[in-house]
Amino acid sequence: VRRREAVHQSGGVRRGADPGRPDLFPTLLTPEDADLSPRLTALSERWEDLATADYDVAGQLAAAVDGLLAQGRRD
Repeated sequence: VRRREAVHQSGGVRRGADPGRPDLFPTLLTPEDADLSPRLTALSERWEDLATADYDVAGQLAAAVDGLLAQGRRD
């Protein structure tokens, strides 16, 4: 989680310094982000394919909620 937050924060700083900068995920990444979060950076090369793929938001959300509820029952 901390890595993701660091990438998000550094992207926010860069957007603040250059308000005209595009804010799409792949354009926010820098070489420093690649060092900090190489797996996330690797996804940037496939972002368009991933973003336009069929994605069942309701199904994914239901699975996430079910997983969280199951964790709560185990505690």
